[in-house]
Amino acid sequence: MPVQTRKAKITDLRFDERNANRGTERGMAMLDHSLRKFGAGRSVLADKNLKLIAGNKTVETASQDGFDEIIVVPTDGRQLVVVQRTDLDMDADPRARELAIADNRVAELNLDFDADVLEELGAEIDLDQFFFRNELEALIEGSDAPENYDFLDGMGDTGAGKSAGGASEAPKPGDRAPLAIVLSAERLRRWIEYKQKVAQRDDTKAFNLMLDAVFPKSEATGN
Repeated sequence: MPVQTRKAKITDLRFDERNANRGTERGMAMLDHSLRKFGAGRSVLADKNLKLIAGNKTVETASQDGFDEIIVVPTDGRQLVVVQRTDLDMDADPRARELAIADNRVAELNLDFDADVLEELGAEIDLDQFFFRNELEALIEGSDAPENYDFLDGMGDTGAGKSAGGASEAPKPGDRAPLAIVLSAERLRRWIEYKQKVAQRDDTKAFNLMLDAVFPKSEATGN
């Protein structure tokens, strides 16, 4: 059965008054630049009453940039809604590739969780499915990371760095384990500057370079 789309006004959308993302000044500026230069990309998400579930910042910025009309695509979540830009060609149009980068970069830069909202929502929904326990504690407490931070705590069974009794132990050669680090905005800025300094965009490789600089391999491994 064909989906019955309909047109509406952007003002018909209702903002989420408890949106956990405050956004950032740089992220909002990049979002504004992207909308002005490339137009709308991915869709936003609303409930049956047109109250926004995701995309509050996009709607806010689009409204300020003069977007007036919206297309509503009804769905129960069992089909993936694809927004097709008929004016772009990924294999021939550089603007399509630029829009892809803009989409990723805005998502990266425009996230700043509101600790008060998260704490409030934590009483209603299970936030552990979205955050490691130490990450959530650090966000709510407003610190870089809790004291005595156990980076393997809350990671599940990684098979590395844990003894049979669950206690942390020295990793063996070849062991690998995920590492979760929560940074303040200032430390994140310094981390980005460090990656630029060492000309390394990959977080894992940059982190290993930093460790090797602080703890030379001969010193860390005895080799």
